[in-house]
Order: sequence, then C-alpha cells, then structure tokens
Amino acid sequence: MGIKLRIARNILANWGGLALSTLVSFLLAPFILRKLGDTGYGVWMLAISLTGYLGLLDLGIRASVVRYVSKHKAEGDYRKLNQVINTSLIAYSTAAAIALILGVIIGISAGSVFNIPDDLENAATWVIILISAAMACGFGIGVFASTLAGIERFDLLNLSMSVGNLLRAGLVLIILRLAPNLVALALVSFFSSLVTFLMILFFAFKHEPNLKINLKLANRETARSIFNYGIYSFLIIVATRVAYYSDNTVIGIFGSAEQITYFAIGAISVEFLRRIVNSLTTVIMPMASSLESGGSEESLTRLLTTGTRYSFLLILPLSTILLVMGKTLLGVWMGPSYADKSYLILVIMLIPQIYCFSQFSTEEILLGTGRHKLFAMVTVAEAVTNLILSIILIKTYGIIGVALGTLIPAIIFRVLLSPLFIRQITRSSFTSYLRESLLPPFLICVPVVIIAIILDRWLTAESLFEIGLQGLLLLLVYYLLAWMFVIEKPIKDSVLNRFKILASQ
Repeated sequence: MGIKLRIARNILANWGGLALSTLVSFLLAPFILRKLGDTGYGVWMLAISLTGYLGLLDLGIRASVVRYVSKHKAEGDYRKLNQVINTSLIAYSTAAAIALILGVIIGISAGSVFNIPDDLENAATWVIILISAAMACGFGIGVFASTLAGIERFDLLNLSMSVGNLLRAGLVLIILRLAPNLVALALVSFFSSLVTFLMILFFAFKHEPNLKINLKLANRETARSIFNYGIYSFLIIVATRVAYYSDNTVIGIFGSAEQITYFAIGAISVEFLRRIVNSLTTVIMPMASSLESGGSEESLTRLLTTGTRYSFLLILPLSTILLVMGKTLLGVWMGPSYADKSYLILVIMLIPQIYCFSQFSTEEILLGTGRHKLFAMVTVAEAVTNLILSIILIKTYGIIGVALGTLIPAIIFRVLLSPLFIRQITRSSFTSYLRESLLPPFLICVPVVIIAIILDRWLTAESLFEIGLQGLLLLLVYYLLAWMFVIEKPIKDSVLNRFKILASQ
C-alpha cells in the first residue's frame, strides 16, 4: 500500500473512531447528568481526573514502542522489534499491578481528601477502584495497542475502541435506567473497556505475524533504549496529565463537586477539539520515525508544514463556531443554567488552544525523531505554572480563576515559545512557516465569523438539530473556500481522480 493511501486510511480511521466517540459522549453526557444529578456527575468527573494520574505509570513506554516498532519494521529487523515488545510487556505488567494498588489507596482515601458528600463516599471509592482496574487492564494490553500504532494500523485500533464505545453507550442507556448510580456506571465502563482490550490483542497478533511473546527476548540494553527515549516522553505525559486533570482536582479540593460539573461542561468542548486534531496528527509520529531512518530532512519539513496547515484547517472553523455560538450550544445541549456558568469557561480555555492545537504536528515530529527534550522541559514548566496559578486564583475568582490558571501558562509556554520547537525541525524562518501554514486558513475564516454572528444573533437555534444545521452550513462555506484558495492543486487533482475512478466502477 502506498504512503499516501496509508496516511489517508489512518486519518480516516482516526476521524471515524473519534466521530463515534464524540457522538457517544455528546449524547450520553446530558443523560448521565440527569440520572446522577449535579453532585453525582461532579463526583464521576473527579474520579476520572484522579484515576487519570495513573496514566503516568506509562513512563513514556507507549511513545517508545510506537517509535521503535515503526523504526525496526522499516529496517526489517524483527528480532529487535520483538525485544522491544517483550521488554515493554514486562514494564507494562509492572505498571498494571502498581496502578491497581494505587487505585485502591486513592479510592479508600478520596472521601477524607476531597469535598465529597457523605452519602456518595462509598460509591466514589468503588468507582475509583473499578476505573483503576480498567486502567490496569489497559496497561497489560498497552504494548499491543502501541504495536498496532507502530505498524500504522490505526484502522484496527479505532475499530476496537469504536466497538467498546458502542457497547458502553448501549449498556449505559439500559443500566442507568434500572440502577441510576455511580457504581453501575463504573461497571459498564470496566466491561466495555475489557472488550476493547481483547479486540486489540487479537488484531495485534493477526496483523503482525512476526510478533512473538517470549520474555527471554527482554533485555537490559533494550530497556535502556526504551527508557532513555521514554524519559522525556514521560515528562510530557506527566505535564499533560497535570494540565488536563489538575483543574477538576483543584476544584474538588478547594471548591465543590457541583462546581466541577459546571467547569467540566465548559471544558469538555475544548477536550473534543483536542481529540479531533490529535486524531489527525497521531499518524505523523511513526511516519516521522520512518523518514528519519531514511535521513530525509526535507521530507520532515514538508510533513511539518502540511501537518500544521491541515490541523489549522480542521481546528479553526470548529473553534470559531464554539466561540460565537458556544453559549447557544451549551444551552440547547445541557440547559440554559449551565450555559450561563460554563460558556465563559469555554472561551477562556479555548482561546490559547486554537494555536496550540495547530502545533500538534510539531510535537509528533519531535517525538518521532527523538528531538523532544526541550519540548518536554517547557511542557513541565507549563504544567507546574498551571497548577500553582489555579490554586492561587480559585480562592479569589472560583472556577473562572482555574480557567485563567490554564490560559496564562498556555500563552507563555506554548504560544510564545513555539518558534524554538519549529527551529528544531526546519531551517526555514518562523515567519515563512506561519505564512505557509497558518495564514491561508486564517484569512478564509473571516466570512465564516461574520455568518456565524448573523446566525447566532438573528436565527438563534432552539434545538440540537437546528444548531447542527447551522454548524454544517458554516463548515460547508469554510471548506468550499479552503478548496478554492488553500488546498494545493496536486491534492485536489488526486481527490478528483479518486472520485472519477469510483464513479467509473
């Protein structure tokens, strides 16, 4: 299969999996909120945030496995590939055991540390333990998920996750009607995750016939290579976890479970956008590793510019719709009372991320080529600043202060310092990079902003169907302009030829 076809297959698979995941989460959120109530939903979000820190036990292994599996497969060295797999399997199994133990400790102590109502303390304990058990299983199977990513079978990875999401959605709709409580929701999540893990295991062995499980292949030299590369990946993971999960934790300590609900509703749209862009750029890391093996610096530069441009083409219109019509969307989706308190959170969280999300391609190339040391240090500095500012500002400004504690470090460390990361990949000037990657998508967004303001002010949507139609109209306008003025002629010719072939069959 040609490289262009592989890229298209992987991106479409990621988008398909993400679209299903987003739709499931979007539709289930109001149902779960109604069944659990503001406090119960807040406790659920707090439990997810607390157990999210267990992901730190990955220690950067996932990124190492993806890099070295793709590298050794490109070189045809399957002995080294299996050494990486078996060494990582031992490390992941250890992480799984630790995750389960820590999950039990966190679950037992959560009631005494966080402001959880007395009647929900026992449920919160079991929810945290069950989610931790699911994460432990995820660690056990993690090396095989990384293997699928390393051999660029994102389609199979997303198929497994999509089946799990559909199963989870069906069970949530059935079980919460019969037993609307936190523990039932956690049991559903655990079971659906287990199904996903079993499918990943099956696909990994079926589609990489050279994969062998023989722990005798594990060795210290391979472990040293994995952890030498992975230590900075681990720092990035630590920083990212702190940045994404500390907000709910800070509110849980210094605020209340109800406040977590309002904050989470505002922040969830930003999280959806992050997943959308990540689904595009995830395929870049193994490609960058392969290109580095071939010594193609010029190809890396093209990969950077193209990845950034299309990330921005993807994120900018969606961000525009959220900024202009977000209050209407939140009101229709969750209710007017939530919109009034959550819209400002959305705006504050989203503004710096519009640019940050466009830089995901840069981050993936740095990881894929092992040039991520500086980025790791900056990401850690951002996370620490985020946590400190959130703790300081929540005392004066409440959940708005927590959002500001996220915004300020993102501008300082991700936006202002981004030229340093670009220079690690390409010798082109930063202004040339901006002109080629970001300026064209930005210019064609101006008419979309105008239309969105007109629609929201004079044709305010009153249902999800209406706001969906308005969103589709705005996206149609934007991508027609993109087709005319931004997308390169070779790509347009390739797409048109593909349609001609399909039409002639």
